[in-house]
Amino acid sequence: RFHWFVDALSAVATRLFELPMSFLLVGLLAGAALSVLVLRRISERARRVLAGDRLGWVSGLIGLLSVLIIFDYRARMLERELRGLERRIAANAALASGARFLGSTSTRAELGPRVRTVFSGAEVSVARQAPGVDYAVITTEQPREIVVHVAIVDLTQAGIRIELSSDLSAKTRLSDFCRSRHCVVGLNGEAGEDPTQAGRLGKWVGNLVVRGKPLLLKDDDQRPFLAFGKDNRARYVPAAVVDRHAGPDTFNAIWGRWDLIVGGEVSVSNANPAAERPRPRCAMGIDAGGQTLYLVTVDGYQRGYSDGATLSELGGLLRAIDVADAMACDEGGSAAMY
Repeated sequence: RFHWFVDALSAVATRLFELPMSFLLVGLLAGAALSVLVLRRISERARRVLAGDRLGWVSGLIGLLSVLIIFDYRARMLERELRGLERRIAANAALASGARFLGSTSTRAELGPRVRTVFSGAEVSVARQAPGVDYAVITTEQPREIVVHVAIVDLTQAGIRIELSSDLSAKTRLSDFCRSRHCVVGLNGEAGEDPTQAGRLGKWVGNLVVRGKPLLLKDDDQRPFLAFGKDNRARYVPAAVVDRHAGPDTFNAIWGRWDLIVGGEVSVSNANPAAERPRPRCAMGIDAGGQTLYLVTVDGYQRGYSDGATLSELGGLLRAIDVADAMACDEGGSAAMY
């Protein structure tokens, strides 16, 4: 809850600094004057310090510092917006126009129109990363600036292999893990209570099975999970189903935080107080046949580039592109894709 409080405080501060400069200056001057009056009333010593010309000097100094802070913050906001615009241009330029999705499902050929049923005016760029792996970037300015990265993996493609971290005693950066395993694409599933190296998993635990070996079987009625057979065929176990048994059909398994789509219906948990707050997010999903895996990251906290998405928005987007079951994974500063 502390992280959610910090996120909310940061969002309020950002919105305040977006106000016109005249509003901010008037507000700061009024605040400085009020502070001086309060100090003079509550403290005899303050009254002596602020007597006569000193009052003007102190008020002027406070006002000057406030103006400098505002200009500095606004300049940094503009710099972030410019960097965000450069990243968006670079991401779209890196994608090959006209690339096709794998498989025969017609909805993939209609990705752009389907995305625009959720985000009006959204732009979609698609490229093939490797046999069996397509990568799409979705950008929209409505209802706010959002950038979504989607990796679509054909689990029936020969040579596709699911790689999961098996070390629960220490964290590994996603980029380091993917490079060491020669991954084409990777997603951060869970960082625990905080993204630092020493941060514990805490309550964010579930089922983890790596290449047939159960490493963690702590599923409960809060955490969904994805399971994969030896042939990579995937199945989704929603949060409402408690399954702590790693059977022969579970060669790999990884848990998520919340249900996002269950049986083709968007299903957002009310237990997540940040569900309807735009923020960076990660998600994993599969199609109805368990033959296509979707790895998704929403960029966020980057004004001018991407503010993030709510869980309902993310669920609606994934459902529109034919995802039948999906779970929300880590979010906030831990959301990352390789």
